[in-house]
Parts: sequence; C-alpha cells; structure tokens
Amino acid sequence: MNSFSQFFFSAEGIALILSAAIFLIALILVASRAISFWITLLLLLFSLAVGFIIANNSAFREYLKCRKEAKEDARFQNFSKQILEGFDQLKEEVDSLKESIKTPPALSDEESSQQ
Repeated sequence: MNSFSQFFFSAEGIALILSAAIFLIALILVASRAISFWITLLLLLFSLAVGFIIANNSAFREYLKCRKEAKEDARFQNFSKQILEGFDQLKEEVDSLKESIKTPPALSDEESSQQ
C-alpha cells in the first residue's frame, strides 16, 4: 500500500491522474455530444502534453532555464556592445577636442590688423 501511495504522489502519478481526468472528461463530453470530434482530439492531445510535462518536470524546467539564460546572455551582449560603441564615440570626441586645443585658431585679417 505504501508503494502504491508513493506512486500516486510522485510526478509520474500526478501526470497519470491529470491525463486520465482530462481523458475521461473528454470521453464524457463526446458521449453526451456536447463537443465535436476536433475539440475532443484537442483535449486528448492536451492531456498527453500535460502528462508529459508533469512527468518530465525537471527536464522541462531545465529547458526553460536554458532559454532564459540564452535570452539574458543576448541582452547582455547587446548592452555591452552599445557601451563599447559609446566609449568609442566618446574617445573620438575627446581626440578631436584635444586636436582643436593643440592647434590655435587661425586669426582672420581683421584680427591680425588690430594687433
């Protein structure tokens, strides 16, 4: 009895219970002609998907975690690229300002005649 209850409280047992419940509800609704064949097929596929996801919960979580990390990594790469471009633009501007400070502006004819 203990192993029987352990199975139903495990991930596989919960997956089986939920899939069976969705399956039975779909069969009852089809028998009473409340839903069409296509909706029944959709419910049965949904019950299989629910069972699969619950039974493979750790693999599903790992997949979602990898996707999230990949997205964050791509965002970080874009952000660091923008930062580097900003630093390059800032360096170019500083270099141009240094050049303008090194070379004094040329005096116009009026300014040279006044001196």
